[in-house]
Amino acid sequence: MKSMIMIMLLVFGLNANAQDGIELAVYQDLKFATIGDSERGYKAGTTDVVLRLRMMGFQDRYGYTIVFPEYEYADIDGTYKRYGAGVGYVLNQLVIENLEVDATVSYGFIDRYSKTFFSFGLTSSLNYDLGGLKISAKGQLTQRNDLKAFYSESNIWKPSFFIGILIKL
Repeated sequence: MKSMIMIMLLVFGLNANAQDGIELAVYQDLKFATIGDSERGYKAGTTDVVLRLRMMGFQDRYGYTIVFPEYEYADIDGTYKRYGAGVGYVLNQLVIENLEVDATVSYGFIDRYSKTFFSFGLTSSLNYDLGGLKISAKGQLTQRNDLKAFYSESNIWKPSFFIGILIKL
């Protein structure tokens, strides 16, 4: 058991040194923030936030790789929580200075009504660097098996649009 812990610490230590930086991303669903979802009875200002800890790899010719844990919380019936981890690539050597475009894939699980459902996620973000702080717009496509189980919905891939900030730690 001690040797397993030592191996894990070594691997995590090597990974920590391999990163070029860490950013905390905080997003709010734009629809829930501004108009809500009248179809489901949620008013404007409903909380639907995503927190993501972006660990950035070293810069190459076009950009860099990111890995991240993420957490999404929505104040809806059954309290929606999604825990995940993902990987992606950020293009930051674009024509417009300080502009980034990224694409990521994640896998995790949704916890709702005390039940657990596995879930894939795909996202793409447009980020503008203001120097240590980035403003961001993120499109997200999430596999929502909870909707199939609780509401018998046949289309379980749901799009969302978020706005947020990324803070360099």
